[in-house]
Amino acid sequence: MTPIQTPAPGSHKLLYTGDVFRITLSVSGKGRAYLRTNLGNAAVRRAETISLVDRGLVSPGQDWHDIPMADLGNGEHAIRLALVETGHFEAKAFFIPENSTVEQWPDGPNIHVNVSPAPYCCANSIYCAFIRQFGENKTLASTDGALRPERTAAENELDRSGYSVIPPPAPSADSSANWIISSTA
Repeated sequence: MTPIQTPAPGSHKLLYTGDVFRITLSVSGKGRAYLRTNLGNAAVRRAETISLVDRGLVSPGQDWHDIPMADLGNGEHAIRLALVETGHFEAKAFFIPENSTVEQWPDGPNIHVNVSPAPYCCANSIYCAFIRQFGENKTLASTDGALRPERTAAENELDRSGYSVIPPPAPSADSSANWIISSTA
């Protein structure tokens, strides 16, 4: 049986410092389970990046490590990690059957975990969830690039050159005209 990981391999998580990240691995048979991750090693990752940029030294992967998972019985293994550093991290659980050295991995890519500062988890919902509903796209049935090929071509060219294209926010005058304002007085 191929190990089954929860959350699923390839999933993307947005979490915040202070959150607890839990991963489980379901397997058949006895053995040991580990989480291979770079969570908890943001300083090492940053040092690798600085070393590459400043000195041209390549030593990737020094931030990765294996953390033993707790055996919960019945083929279930789990680990809970407190998230104390901000950054982009990856993780994937694996299993080593008893009397073997062969690692068994769940199908699929690593989990991506973006950890933002705790204050970012609130007090910005109007901007994140409301403002971008207005502006030039508010009346479109779809924002598919086929509706605006010249813009899509320019965005694709910027993407190929390594730039990130972020759509503009709606002007506040446009969005305020669409707000429903009520009073209890």
